[in-house]
Amino acid sequence: MNNLYKVLFLSITLFPICNSILGQHEWAPIGAKWTMETRSAFSGNLGFSEIEVIGDTMINGQSAKILRRSAQTCNLRPTLEFTYQDQHMVYLYDTRNDAFNLKFDFGVGVDSSYVMYRMNPIDTGALEAVNVIVDSISFYPLANGDSLRVQHVSSAMDFAGGVPTNVVLENVGFDTGLTPALYGLCDGSFEGRLRCYEDPNLGQFSLVNIDCQFTNTQERNAQVEKLIKLSPIPATSTLNVTILKDHPVNLEIFDSRGRVLLSRKNVFARATLPIAGLSAGLYFIRVLDQDRIEQVEKWVKW
Repeated sequence: MNNLYKVLFLSITLFPICNSILGQHEWAPIGAKWTMETRSAFSGNLGFSEIEVIGDTMINGQSAKILRRSAQTCNLRPTLEFTYQDQHMVYLYDTRNDAFNLKFDFGVGVDSSYVMYRMNPIDTGALEAVNVIVDSISFYPLANGDSLRVQHVSSAMDFAGGVPTNVVLENVGFDTGLTPALYGLCDGSFEGRLRCYEDPNLGQFSLVNIDCQFTNTQERNAQVEKLIKLSPIPATSTLNVTILKDHPVNLEIFDSRGRVLLSRKNVFARATLPIAGLSAGLYFIRVLDQDRIEQVEKWVKW
């Protein structure tokens, strides 16, 4: 009888502890950032690409976080992504079916599985289901003494279409980034492994033991082609936009909730945007070249 009481005591004591291991971290808090390697399809040159959480919005009545990709790559994903978390499940919006589709289920345990969705590598206008099997669980230690639950997974197909991955980190995603590349015909760059992750809660850490600050600085300063120049920053009554392209582009100003507040079409060389009516705070301007989002920049209104 004493042994039975001991078992019951340990079960009651350890159950909340084990539960607290999963789900104590928030998925995609504002300011979170993934930094991935990129490789040129032809030269093989190494570069870097970032995905950053820049605000909140509503999609089909669902509150979601806005993810901004710093550069277009061969994973054929848009510059802006939308995602939300429901307990331990993460959903990513896709225009192909105008819906949020399951991307990760961090709560699945050993010898269980879940179905995620990705772009079909043959028919890029379609989605295909991928059965993800969790083979084992481990924990990734962080410098602050915390740890992330890690699913070691397998599937009937390569997740990255040529660069298979079998690691999913709790509230971070694949070790090859949020949306691994689909390899095929492409004259741009392919996203590779996840180099660094950071957010306001977990801090910054590297999965491959490199200097994350150097990676981010190099990516921002050397890899991203600037399409516009803004002045003054911060701005008060007007925002001056210098177009660095040799042809007209469209401009849109939107807030952290994704609402478009001001737009200009066929802007060539320079534009002066009236912003006196906007409240003080953080805003974004996006550049659309032939209706395709090419760049998003942050700016501050005083």
